[in-house]
Amino acid sequence: MMTILEVFYKDIPAIVFEPLAVLGWCGLVLALISFRKERSVLYLTVTFSLVFMILWRMVIQIISARYAQILIFPMTAAAAFFIFQLEHLRRIFPAVPEKYVKCLPVCILGILTVVCILKNLNYNTYTPVMDISRLVREDRVPGKAVIYTMDLDRLRQIEYYSGKEVHHLKPFPKNYDRVLTPALCRQIMAQAAENDAAETVYIFAVSAGKKAPIAAKEVGMSDAAWRLFAEKPFNRKGKRVFRVYKCSLKNPAVSQ
Repeated sequence: MMTILEVFYKDIPAIVFEPLAVLGWCGLVLALISFRKERSVLYLTVTFSLVFMILWRMVIQIISARYAQILIFPMTAAAAFFIFQLEHLRRIFPAVPEKYVKCLPVCILGILTVVCILKNLNYNTYTPVMDISRLVREDRVPGKAVIYTMDLDRLRQIEYYSGKEVHHLKPFPKNYDRVLTPALCRQIMAQAAENDAAETVYIFAVSAGKKAPIAAKEVGMSDAAWRLFAEKPFNRKGKRVFRVYKCSLKNPAVSQ
């Protein structure tokens, strides 16, 4: 039950952008209330489709944003419906001057536009992944090298710019909370050595900027076999960074 609630209140809003998600939920509720008396075939079809789509995405547990991106379209339509229904606000609050009611939809759209622009200026998830993937591509190592990522949302992007096949843990941990731990690193190295016969592993993950990188001794390896290969901040304040660890499996030289 908690997983479904987390998807409903956290994962889906983050995927479709929080302000749009809030307006979208409001629009869906308002549409269901406004047209409930008509009960036409179109109304019932649209209602069933929206409810089925949202519940389905919630039940299967979203581990990658691409599985929920289809929700952007109905959320955008529902948000637009809610915004323009605000013109009828005087039916509920007659004391509100009509001139303010007519300006309200335009003001909300303007505020959302500004917020989106500011977010894109401050938060860049594309360039760091591209730059680090290219560094991995240019890194020359003996033997077979593979890439593992815990960030499934950017798996294809990493694969494209690195020029290497990208893997992930199988089965992927259901309780993964987007935090790379030493235990997960050891699982990745074991899988890479067993399934891929790799000698070098690059591990991609998103981390909190204030959190120190995982040290070699935490994964039971020497400093020569395990190191932070590169990191790039996602935003100007560096609250979230994209990190890549490089691990040599040929001579791990386990540290004591």
